Amino acid sequence: MALSHCKLDYHKVSVSTLENKATQVATGIYTNATTFSSPPMTEAEFTHIQADFNTAAADYATYGAVKKTAFTNCQKKLTSSMDLLASYVDGIANGDESIIILSGFTPTSSMPQSNIPLNRIDTFMLKRTNSIGEISVEISSIKGHGSISYYCLCSEGAPIDNLAIVNGQLTLDSITNKVRYDFYKTRKKVFKALTHGVTYYFYVFASNTVSVAPISDVKTMMSD
Repeated sequence: MALSHCKLDYHKVSVSTLENKATQVATGIYTNATTFSSPPMTEAEFTHIQADFNTAAADYATYGAVKKTAFTNCQKKLTSSMDLLASYVDGIANGDESIIILSGFTPTSSMPQSNIPLNRIDTFMLKRTNSIGEISVEISSIKGHGSISYYCLCSEGAPIDNLAIVNGQLTLDSITNKVRYDFYKTRKKVFKALTHGVTYYFYVFASNTVSVAPISDVKTMMSD
């Protein structure tokens, strides 16, 4: 998914909306010190800037144009301070919408993003099926990386030495044991006609439009 970040939509809002947003942000950040442990300004500093804005807004509403410059300056100072806090929250959240919401800011909408490189797959399951000599492989789904293709290698009787993917190319040393490849795109694989009592070694990886993931750690299962 595209990384969410704090919306800066408070730049062009009414006085009351900006005031409310500033209060939400102050509450979100300064009452959640575990998550936001080192804001770029103290609560006292931000509260002072917010109070100056509220006073300037009230004066502008009462006295009109003669107080406009002071109001505009205070408004810019408050929005600049919120921009600073928004940048800080983005760094903490790293795209996590729940952290952005906790801070009092509004997250941008996330959208599919297919150009994020894939990491190694850490989770996949092996299971004997109800048929003799069959082992199924189920690879955990990868989210937020566009369209994914899943692959599996099955080595009979021994692991594959020096198996690696470099620059999108699969490399392995010359081997004597039988190796099966499942290059269908689905997450579920079934290897059939396996030899009874032989241990099989399984490796998985995936690809999207911009990358091929590194080979997983090996998992083993003996065929029945």
